[in-house]
Amino acid sequence: MRSTVNETVVLGMITSANATHRNGILPVEITGNSSVYNGKELPYFTEALAANKLTVTLDVGKALLGIGLNINSTSGSSSGSSGSSSGGGS
Repeated sequence: MRSTVNETVVLGMITSANATHRNGILPVEITGNSSVYNGKELPYFTEALAANKLTVTLDVGKALLGIGLNINSTSGSSSGSSGSSSGGGS
């Protein structure tokens, strides 16, 4: 599984004055858009993936803490440095 994340948008959702997810728990919708094996697309699996949406919650607090951004500070504001992270899943 691969994903593309706009880190600026995620940080804004957590740290801006009108942040909607200050707790670092983000709702994520997952929709498959292709299934590829040995460089060839498998249309049957691609269609099945596209037909199903998954909704999960993702806790980004620990990952942000790893780059020095503590969203759970008691002062209500975030402190630390900015950066980027990437990861993968299966």
